[in-house]
Amino acid sequence: MQQERRQYADRRKKTLSPFSLVRLHGKRRKPVRSDDADISGQIDWYHSKYLLLSMLILVLCGMDSHNTLALLQFGGRELNPFMDVLIRIDVTLFVLGKFALTGLGMIILVAYHHRRFLFFKVRYSLYVILAIYIVLICYQILIFPAGINILFP
Repeated sequence: MQQERRQYADRRKKTLSPFSLVRLHGKRRKPVRSDDADISGQIDWYHSKYLLLSMLILVLCGMDSHNTLALLQFGGRELNPFMDVLIRIDVTLFVLGKFALTGLGMIILVAYHHRRFLFFKVRYSLYVILAIYIVLICYQILIFPAGINILFP
């Protein structure tokens, strides 16, 4: 059996931030060595399903903002206090803020998809957010005044 000849600590034990500049040019799709399997945070490319999930969530976010603005015209109100402030200031600011916050959240969740938070993997939160948005859009369609089509005005 060979004796360990390293002078320094194993550099593979140190994890890079998902937002590191080193990752902009990387091409690692999976851990290189078999003993690196537990260091799944060291990849540079993410599975395309995370892009698809993020895009679906952003499309539903756009539908939510459209439906919210349409419902406000018929006497509805925004329940999110932060978004309510943005709507009162400017509708464009509301839409941009909604997309910016959702987009930033998607970037962070995809970047840390391999981690655990409390008792579940972060990647599952993408599916939960997608399901919540689907339920929200269905709810908005159900409460809309009868006879008015909000999907295709």
